[in-house]
Amino acid sequence: MLINVLSCVYIVCNAPVQHCNQPLTLIEQKDNRHKAIRIVSIVMFIQILLYLINSNWLINLTIVLAYSAILMIIQKRSKNYRGNDI
Repeated sequence: MLINVLSCVYIVCNAPVQHCNQPLTLIEQKDNRHKAIRIVSIVMFIQILLYLINSNWLINLTIVLAYSAILMIIQKRSKNYRGNDI
């Protein structure tokens, strides 16, 4: 559960991640941030339900969230990262 929480917090705090060749407008940044918050909230709710019913699908969702957070970290550390203006 700790990996889930840390991944979700990182994704919500740092979404969206931009590439220097595909900049987002301020409206797109805000819209994408709100979409990320909604999606992560839904996924966290599903993870809580899966945890309560002791399902094996929880492992899959944990891997997906952690992988997404790791990819965001890699993109932010690359030379092609474009900072958010939000």
